[in-house]
Order: sequence, then C-alpha cells, then structure tokens
Amino acid sequence: MTTLTFSPTEDAYVAQAYGNQNTGGATSLFIGRFTGPGDNYRSFVKFDISAIPALSTITTATLNLFVYRKDVAGAQTASIYRPLTSFNQNTVTWNNAPVSIPTTDAVSITNNNLNTFISINILDLVQGWYSGAITNTGVEIIGVETSNALIGFRSEDYSDPNQRPFLQVEYVTQGIGPTGSTGTTGATGATGADGATGATGTAGATGATGADGAIGATGATGTAGATGATGADGAIGATG
Repeated sequence: MTTLTFSPTEDAYVAQAYGNQNTGGATSLFIGRFTGPGDNYRSFVKFDISAIPALSTITTATLNLFVYRKDVAGAQTASIYRPLTSFNQNTVTWNNAPVSIPTTDAVSITNNNLNTFISINILDLVQGWYSGAITNTGVEIIGVETSNALIGFRSEDYSDPNQRPFLQVEYVTQGIGPTGSTGTTGATGATGADGATGATGTAGATGATGADGAIGATGATGTAGATGATGADGAIGATG
C-alpha cells in the first residue's frame, strides 16, 4: 500500500456579512456562525490528485485541518459539501460561491481538538474524482449556523507548513499479469467470391529475332520434261 499527501491547490473562506469580499490569500479558514444570524462563515478547499497512478484502488482518503480557534465549548459538527461547479480562490465570495450539495462526510469537533489536526473521511469523494464519476470541484466545509459556533483552521497560506491543510490518500496499484498463451487457431473461413477481372496490361516490347534454322534436305529429282522441237537446218558450207 502507498500513501500520498496532497497540499491544497485552492483554498478560501467566504463571509455572509461581507458578501463580496474575497479572502483567497488569508492564513485562516473559518466555518460556523460568529456573532449572530447572517454572520456565517464557510470554507472551500481543493486538491489535485492526478499523481495517483492508473489502475489504483484508493482505500482511505482523509481531509486534515488544524484547529487553532474554537469560540464555543462543546461539540460542533463540521460537514462536507460537494460544490457543483469549480471555484477560484482569488475571486470566490459568499455572493458568487458555487452551489453545493451535502454528503454524508462529517466530523464532530470538541475542545480536545483545539491546537491539533482533525481528520474527515472523504473516501467517497476522492474515489469519485479518481474514477471520473464526479468532477473534482473540491469541497465546501460548513459548520453550525443555527447558533454561535465559529471554528478556525489554518489555510495553505499559513506561515507554518506543519499546520497547513492536507489530503492523505492510501492506495494499492494493480499489477499487470504475464501475457497469456496463444489461443487455438480458428477454422479457415469460406473462400471469398472471385474478384473482378483486372484491366489488360500494356503490351510488352518485341523480342529479338531468333537465329536462322538449319538448311533442309535436298528434295527428290523432278520428272524429265518433254522433248523439244527439231531445230532449223544450219547453212551449207563453201565448196572445196
């Protein structure tokens, strides 16, 4: 099993009483009601988990927040909501914050948690981000808003890195097995139909003239011709 720790890529809190104020560079994250109705605080955190290898099975995933402030004694619940769209830590405010839907992930924060980390199990969300079943839009953390119960956490911008938020993920990676044996060759398929006759090719060049053949045997003697007519008498010679 392998463990990876991720720092936030985005974090900010929003304040209902300051609806257009952005706090992206603040060193704190707040949740819960502060002084009365209409004075609620909520926080957003996002992580990039792309470093988890392919073919991995995520077994645990916890969001860890350092509690440095807790205004009211007793136990207060911090609940995890899933934003339906992304947020930008440098522009998000109470008035433009994305709509979020509740999850079953939550933790009870007591006085004993002050100046220590709390861990919230968000395995279902991280598995969804990893598989692509849900878009990774981060989380929204909401506290008690029906009574005064402000809680403060350190943010990614806090000076001490040992008190900054982090996501811890444990996973196992599936090994790739050896190549299996070659399967049996399938039956030969039926002979396909004859293709169309191709076009007649260009005539080749005329070959060289062959050597003369041997002289044939002498033919048989032909039949004698008919006797010719008697010739005219010659001139009489001179008298001796």
